[in-house]
Amino acid sequence: DAGPGRWSLRTDTMVVVSIDPATGDTAMISVPRNLPRLPFPPDSELGRRFPRGFTDLANAVFPYVNGHRELAGGGEDAGAQAIKSGIAQLLGIPVHYYVLVDMAGFVDVVDALGGIDIFVGQRVPSPGNPRDAKHQVPAYIDAGQQHMDGTLALTYARSRKGDDDYHRMARQRCVLNAIAARATPMTLA
Repeated sequence: DAGPGRWSLRTDTMVVVSIDPATGDTAMISVPRNLPRLPFPPDSELGRRFPRGFTDLANAVFPYVNGHRELAGGGEDAGAQAIKSGIAQLLGIPVHYYVLVDMAGFVDVVDALGGIDIFVGQRVPSPGNPRDAKHQVPAYIDAGQQHMDGTLALTYARSRKGDDDYHRMARQRCVLNAIAARATPMTLA
């Protein structure tokens, strides 16, 4: 959640993706942005600073640690490393890599793939047009099979007007599945 008019980059969408290299089977686990007390490894600087877990919501870890980079190794990607470390501690699994994409980058990825196809189970209210959107979005995304460009896919993934964060996380996983389905060697060439 970053872009023009926003105060900072926050990790409002956090999804762990596990891929079996032999079969290609994929599992996704969403971590709620409003998760309180994200834990860190006890022997880390963050674990020592926050022995009972981070004192704010999980989506605030990134900007906090970027303001205190020494807590996560001091590198340019300290905020991302902190999120990675906290999620690994929370789930009890190693997290080897991360991808960090802001809203404009997300739109560009989907558009570069030629859009994505998603079956929308029920009508979803739009959260409104993202700032600097490439076009206006409709007030609703109707139920049924939809082909979405980046702007519409972002709208679908961000909406929580008609339901809640948990439904939004499910939509985000559907969007990631649709991106993975489009990102074949032919579309990436």
